[in-house]
Amino acid sequence: MDQQYLRDVLGADQGVVNAEPARDHGSIAPYLIEAFPATSEQGMFASDCVVHAQWGRVALFRSSLTGQYGMGLIAPTDARRVVDCYQFSCLDMAVRTFIEHGSEPSRVVR
Repeated sequence: MDQQYLRDVLGADQGVVNAEPARDHGSIAPYLIEAFPATSEQGMFASDCVVHAQWGRVALFRSSLTGQYGMGLIAPTDARRVVDCYQFSCLDMAVRTFIEHGSEPSRVVR
């Protein structure tokens, strides 16, 4: 994948793209969805986000507030809520964690 992929598909802005070299994120291609807005909830904190990939209940999102990528679980009662979220300092870590949790959703985020 190239930097244009990061900008177009995952919504990375120029600052994020320049700060992080493009990596091959082809492993998430089967799980990319039409992006939709949601609310990510991390403990008592909630913010807007955009979900870009989904594998079962596991979601890969980008926080509108922090610009960071994260993963969490789609709430069983509301498809526009992502709960038990964890945000990462780089897209690569978020993608790896998304793939790990998609294949084993009961795994604890560390």
